[in-house]
Amino acid sequence: MSYYKYVINYNFLNQFHRFYFAKRKRSINLKLFMMKSIVKIKKSKFYLLILISGFIFFLFGCVKEELIIPQEDVLKVSSELSLKNSELSSKNDKMYQILDENFEQALIDQNFDNGVPDGQILRETVLSITELDVSSSDISNLAGIEYFVNLTKLNCSNNNLTILDLGKNKALERLICNTNQLEILDVRKNKDLKVLHCNHNQLESLDLRKNTLLEELLANHNQLESIDLSNNKMLIQLYLNHNMLISLDLSENSVLERLLCNANKLESLDLSNNNSLLFFRCNNNNISCIQVNEEQLANIPSGWPGSHGGGDDHGDGDDHGDDHGDDHGDDYGDDHGDGGENGGHDDGGEGGSNFTYSINCNE
Repeated sequence: MSYYKYVINYNFLNQFHRFYFAKRKRSINLKLFMMKSIVKIKKSKFYLLILISGFIFFLFGCVKEELIIPQEDVLKVSSELSLKNSELSSKNDKMYQILDENFEQALIDQNFDNGVPDGQILRETVLSITELDVSSSDISNLAGIEYFVNLTKLNCSNNNLTILDLGKNKALERLICNTNQLEILDVRKNKDLKVLHCNHNQLESLDLRKNTLLEELLANHNQLESIDLSNNKMLIQLYLNHNMLISLDLSENSVLERLLCNANKLESLDLSNNNSLLFFRCNNNNISCIQVNEEQLANIPSGWPGSHGGGDDHGDGDDHGDDHGDDHGDDYGDDHGDGGENGGHDDGGEGGSNFTYSINCNE
């Protein structure tokens, strides 16, 4: 019994010993294999790093070689660029840009420029111009007019302008821009403006509150529904024929002498503060009564409708010669005599004067 027990135990121990050392040997072999692999990978990374470094060094050497420029050439190129930049800067300082070819051609025609249109004009010439007439020149864009800072008189009638901004022309005293397609006319910064003719355009609004020196306003044939003239206390002549005015407040225009407001939508008109008014027409409106003061009612001025001296409505309807920018009289298209747009009979026989004068039209 004990013999067999010994043999079994011996066999068991012998098998265990063989199994244990076989497993240990496999483990050692595995570790050796892994170590060899790691060494190989490290060697590969090292070789790859050397290869990349060499490639970068090669590229850097090529770039460096390409960027090597003789110092003399660098100085020469730098000198040429500086000279060109200096010439360009000098040229720009001496020239102003004119975008519209027809605008520049009009300047050439008046000997303010020469040659053919090239989009530029001498700064010295521009600053010397105080009066400019570019009417009937087929101009669509008046860009460049802002450089004419010493301009006092401008006539740009009979062109194709839709926008006219004269904010930089602060010395401007007289502007004639009839018969364009103006939708925007900005004269808010032209505080010295005394005469404005903007007949035959498409103006729906006109801001004149800053133009306190304005003496003459001709804005016939536009689309004005209202206009604020409360700050234009120097106004002497006012022509607003053929607009869409619903009301017209003239209470602050005490020195007004001539008024034309035919063919609007006026329902009332108060002239009681206009003791200087010598002539007016307001035909073809919806006015039944015009309010006046006692002095006016006692002695209706001869230039008023219904007076004994000049009550007919013929002979002074609209602005003859001005609506189209024709230069009759003073080279800037003043109204020729008292004539009308249509031979002096504008609105004269269409509606007549179907209103009365009263101290109080509300009674």
